[in-house]
Amino acid sequence: MGGLESSLASGIAGSFARNSSAILRSSSVGSGAVENAAKASTSLGEGRTGVKQWLQNAGNLERAELTQNIESVGFKRMSPTSSPVSVFERGGMRIRLDPPQSGTPFNHMHLEYGGNSYDTFLSPVHYKSPAAHIPIR
Repeated sequence: MGGLESSLASGIAGSFARNSSAILRSSSVGSGAVENAAKASTSLGEGRTGVKQWLQNAGNLERAELTQNIESVGFKRMSPTSSPVSVFERGGMRIRLDPPQSGTPFNHMHLEYGGNSYDTFLSPVHYKSPAAHIPIR
């Protein structure tokens, strides 16, 4: 199990297992995803699946809802609330919510851990690749 996967499985997924029904229902994920995430444990299997489902649904969430979800699982805001870029960190993991920029004309999210960028499937990707720019509302 890699560092990011372990951190996600034990951190986000564990918290999502405790809070998944409210978080995922409010994000309009289908009931099957809610049930799967509710069953998520700190193991790589189910935990990783719950996190991937949340990441893949991130594009359906408003920025305020994303921020609330991210903070509810223990990430601390590292950027000023007045900044157009929101940066959150937890245990060496960083989530960054960015506004549209040159080359990326849409709101997006970055997931970084250990100097690597990751996509919605928790696969390492080049930080400039389209997959490292996860679309959000």
